[in-house]
Amino acid sequence: MSGAQITKLRKEFNKYITEKFFKLLQNQFDDAGFDNTKVKVRQTKSTDTDPVVIEINYPVLTDKIEYLPSTVVIEIGCRSLIEPYTNKQFCSIMGKFYEGKEFADKSITIPSVNPERTFLEKIFLLHEEFMQKEEKQRVNRLSRHLFDLERIMDTEFAKIALSDLKLYNKIVEHRKIFTKISHIDYSNHSPDKINIIPPKNVLSLWEKDYEIMQNSMIYNDSLPFEKLLERIKELNKRINDISLQFFL
Repeated sequence: MSGAQITKLRKEFNKYITEKFFKLLQNQFDDAGFDNTKVKVRQTKSTDTDPVVIEINYPVLTDKIEYLPSTVVIEIGCRSLIEPYTNKQFCSIMGKFYEGKEFADKSITIPSVNPERTFLEKIFLLHEEFMQKEEKQRVNRLSRHLFDLERIMDTEFAKIALSDLKLYNKIVEHRKIFTKISHIDYSNHSPDKINIIPPKNVLSLWEKDYEIMQNSMIYNDSLPFEKLLERIKELNKRINDISLQFFL
């Protein structure tokens, strides 16, 4: 697709989500009687914003956690890959533990992206972030990607991701065409050039972000930042050492 075609796609998609889909979603909440829940589209200046963000604000019954606002954020985009995916069944925690009760929800089936693709997407996201100029690099809430990569790196999903040449190249090519970042050279996404280690000059900021996440949203044991960084360095070397025929 050309740049003009992608822009046209984004405009049409944005119009559909903000004018039609949003109203359907709002009606569903109204029909269900959620009077205290507010649904809104996050406003932007551009008419081709992608993804479109819908915020669902709900009343809080427990102590507030500043890091976790009482908002469900739905990001809907038109440029994302769906493959590879698996149909998975989900229900709420209430539905799981109170199955059969009047207030318990029933499981629904949703096409869900496979972990091997998520694993690669997170690698490329961090790699691209660290290729940016220092003043453009972000930190806030990004340490979760390091945490996720460490959790996946020794699983079968990571083995699949780092041995599937077709998937690796497909994701890079898709990012280059549909979510391209200016000044990023996508030929540097070859395995031997991947870098997911935070630069030394911002390492303390990443550590602080990780500590906030540990205190606010990780409920089980988690590695201290120094150990996490060691594991990420191990993963980085693992990626650099693999032999995949990269075609960009």
